[in-house]
Amino acid sequence: MAKGKKGPSVHVVPSKTQPGKFVAKEARTSSPRTMSQHVIHSPKGWVVRKSDSGRAARVFDSKDEAVGYARDVAKTERSELYVHRKDGTIMEKDSYRRG
Repeated sequence: MAKGKKGPSVHVVPSKTQPGKFVAKEARTSSPRTMSQHVIHSPKGWVVRKSDSGRAARVFDSKDEAVGYARDVAKTERSELYVHRKDGTIMEKDSYRRG
């Protein structure tokens, strides 16, 4: 990628073909790419992932713990937070991009 250019914005979404798996999907926006934190349920517990990563940053036993951690990271990185329901749909979205 050329210096100064940013790639497309990506979101983590449930796979339609592999239950229990998640895939990165390009967002339908032309705004500059912003890293976001996603809280997602998995068989291991509540997982916090960055939008461009297939790996979990952290795994928590409770959703509240995962949301608290992801919110702190999103505030520090001035990014967005997506909290997903167990079925993978987004139940909450917060942006910490500005002050």
